[in-house]
Amino acid sequence: MTDVGVYILFIGVLIFLGHLFFRIFILTRIPDLLLLMLFGILIGPVLGLVSPDSFGVFGTIFPTLTLIIILFEGGLNLKIDTVLSTFRDATALTFFNFFTTLGVSAYLIYTILGYPVIPSLIFGAILGATSSAVVIPLLPQLRLREESRTILSIESAFSDVISIVVVLTLLKIATSPDVDFFSLTETFFLSVLLALFFGLLAALGWAVIRKRFQIFDSLFSTPAFMFIIYGLLEMSGISGAIGVLTFGITLGNMDYFKPRVFTENFNMYILNRRDFDPGEIELNSTERFFFAEIVFLFKTFFFIYIGISMHFLETPVIMAGILLTLLLYLLRIPVIWASIPKNTPKWDAGIMAIMVPKGLAAAVLASLPLQAGITGGEFIRDTVFAVIFFSITVNAALIFLIDRTPVKRIYNLFFTEYGRENNNSKGEQNVPSGRGG
Repeated sequence: MTDVGVYILFIGVLIFLGHLFFRIFILTRIPDLLLLMLFGILIGPVLGLVSPDSFGVFGTIFPTLTLIIILFEGGLNLKIDTVLSTFRDATALTFFNFFTTLGVSAYLIYTILGYPVIPSLIFGAILGATSSAVVIPLLPQLRLREESRTILSIESAFSDVISIVVVLTLLKIATSPDVDFFSLTETFFLSVLLALFFGLLAALGWAVIRKRFQIFDSLFSTPAFMFIIYGLLEMSGISGAIGVLTFGITLGNMDYFKPRVFTENFNMYILNRRDFDPGEIELNSTERFFFAEIVFLFKTFFFIYIGISMHFLETPVIMAGILLTLLLYLLRIPVIWASIPKNTPKWDAGIMAIMVPKGLAAAVLASLPLQAGITGGEFIRDTVFAVIFFSITVNAALIFLIDRTPVKRIYNLFFTEYGRENNNSKGEQNVPSGRGG
């Protein structure tokens, strides 16, 4: 029982630390994500008090659970009109950033370290994703236009999926040279389209079920259904991440479907109500607050877990991580030039240029090359972990510096052709009612 008491005490301390670090972020703009990860490094690699093995089987599914919850809650806060109007820009940013990162990173490891082409491409693809687990919780705390927040949300969600698919495809090619690359590419796009369709269909169906059968109208029913949707899609070879994001966006925008789906005949025969208002099946403020609190809880444990899982104690790996991180932030500037409309405010463009932290997808994929026996697998794993840490650190530092120091003017120089700064960019903060940050 003593060990159980220690574990429960430890969990309580972690939750209090999460609240404390969140408050520090509000006051100083030093992201709580970085502080949580540093604490994980302290109790993990530095002091050796805990290791990833301590989490057992739960440690293998915990990152995925965190991603599902963050994507869903992030989708709830996106407006579908804004998603549709910014989808082209978000897609352009996603592909420009992903393939630029992949190409440059792969070229460096190929030419400098002499690794074969496929391992080099795998390394670049792992670093190509912008972490939704880092970006989405930060966005509500940043003074951005709704369109800019939506672009970054969509980019982070889609880039995670692209990274996972490309890495798994390259691993298949490396281990099975006869794999047809074009058929795999076709499968990927079909997976995304099916995920969008089933995510939308599931949300509309679930909204009706909750209203028709009161037994499902509880705080935990929607998360349970969300997990079911993710599991079924993944088991069918369809992107569960995109499906969950679409599920969240649809549930958060039920008023958009009022004139399109919920007709009088539908209300009468399906819901047995002539005067049914689709607004009645939207998630209420209590449910939204509940999901924000769940995100806060999972985010707290996830970034501590990331810190505990770090493996980059050798000097060459640390140097490679630092150099690659700086390169990724430099590359992001021309990527923004190439993909973001010029009417975007300078402040927004500057923030978008620093939102390239690596996180969940990279952490999950980092160990796969080593497990598959790929050349340089250990170096790839350790360097990716180093880039995750340094990219989140640089992201945290730049958020603080742009908000509080003349560094903001330096970034404005990179985007002189962009629109005037929002009048609201000073002093107006979009802080959610929950713990989204």
